[in-house]
Amino acid sequence: MQDAEVIIIGSGPAGVQAATVLIAAGRSVMMIDGGKKAPALPQAPDANFEDVRRNNQDQARWFLGDDLSGIPVSGLTGGLGGGQVSGNRANVVSGAREQLPITEENCQIIQSLAEGGLGAAWGAACAVPEESELTAMGLNAKDMQRHFDAVINDIGVSGPQIRGGIQPALPPDLHASLALETYKKKQVSFEKKHISVMQPLSAILTQDNDDRRASNLADMEYWSDPRRSVYRPQYTLEKLRSSHSFTYKGDLIVERIVSDTEGCTVHARRMSGGTESYRAKRVILAAGAVGSARIALQSVGLYDTPLPFAAKPHVFSACMHPATLGKTGPKSRSSLCQLLILDDNVLSGVRSGCAQLYSYRSLMLFRLLGSQPLAYPEAMKILSMLTPSLVIADIRFPAFGDNGSVSLVRTKDGDSLRITCRVPDAERDARKHSWQRLKQGLRMLGMLPLRNMELPEGSASHYGGTLPMQGTNRILTTDARGKLRGLEHVSVADASVFPMLPAVPHTLTLMANARRIAEAVTEDL
Repeated sequence: MQDAEVIIIGSGPAGVQAATVLIAAGRSVMMIDGGKKAPALPQAPDANFEDVRRNNQDQARWFLGDDLSGIPVSGLTGGLGGGQVSGNRANVVSGAREQLPITEENCQIIQSLAEGGLGAAWGAACAVPEESELTAMGLNAKDMQRHFDAVINDIGVSGPQIRGGIQPALPPDLHASLALETYKKKQVSFEKKHISVMQPLSAILTQDNDDRRASNLADMEYWSDPRRSVYRPQYTLEKLRSSHSFTYKGDLIVERIVSDTEGCTVHARRMSGGTESYRAKRVILAAGAVGSARIALQSVGLYDTPLPFAAKPHVFSACMHPATLGKTGPKSRSSLCQLLILDDNVLSGVRSGCAQLYSYRSLMLFRLLGSQPLAYPEAMKILSMLTPSLVIADIRFPAFGDNGSVSLVRTKDGDSLRITCRVPDAERDARKHSWQRLKQGLRMLGMLPLRNMELPEGSASHYGGTLPMQGTNRILTTDARGKLRGLEHVSVADASVFPMLPAVPHTLTLMANARRIAEAVTEDL
């Protein structure tokens, strides 16, 4: 008996885009997912950050969460406290460590069992990679263009008008405005150093779209979003649930897929207890590079057999912008990425680095206290004066699949994943040189890097390469249409298929490729 024509495993950005294509083509789809929901909270404040901080009596619930997980008890690098997956978003990682055991070597891996997956905490920064970068990811740039356009129209993207369907860009804040002016004046000098500066694409509305409303520039994107201006995969999931051809099964963790001549049987266990099995003609893995690798390895019974693993590295740099000292800038602004600063020097066919620039204004001052040499009362006063001039550069570098591995191991408690990150000296040197060039670019823009924090490998939560489209000599690879070799009737639609990840944001590419894979599955059916 068939439960659906296609089963999709995972409700992240890739999963919901693949489902959208299949439903539009008239196919019946079942989605199997962990399904952890965000906590039920009172009506989100539709007010500016400054007004919420001054007047809202429930503000602790928004900024710290009911469980106070927004307080980084172990410090900024000691776990996930105080980050994007704490407080109101703690459900994004809730239960993942217990339900999906891993052993980490030289890395910090983030997994999710939430509705929307890690996309539920996405920072919304987008980019359309250059042709050489798409090629390095195993994609054909010409074939991908219409899929990019489809995603842009579906989720709502604003930014520089480089292609149709993009809404007007968010107005740059004070830091970004001054930096863009400086860049235009010194553009020849920047070009000589192969550094470019631009406003990013962002998955946020500046014009209403269906039941989602344009941003009111309240600077609350990371805390509450009652207008649903910033895109989340859950919004697409809501639309899918209204279709009679779509079925959602939550509270489930897929353990293995069994293929036969007619299709596949998906075996899963309930987190609340018990097991379930479902049948389909085709299965699409969209559980993320780590989750999909786990399911594939368990399905074919491969133990102690390493798969490649790419984890995008990043560095945080706190910068002072002296030109803004004593200036607060406009009250109406956005918390999202303000600028992309690109190191256009080429490394293995892709750009060497990308700095995403954020203002610190709507983040919590107490997060900075641990790095201050002064006593807390004095430090807080100084920070409150300096914070309007503080910007954070989140620097990302390319990640290559040969720099890590994922393997399934047997333990006394059951199956576990062992994940290792190992960075060759040559790549570390390349990162260091790119970082030096990006720091020079920041200084040319008038920003002074004060303190750098190199985050653990994997802590950026951007992974890929475990089931790559390139590398036919490897175990468990995929072909150009996403079909998984070694597991009949199974395709892969998440970042597992990318043999490398570029320095620029790649989530838009992930969603566009998921649509491409879903089209291929539709054709096969």
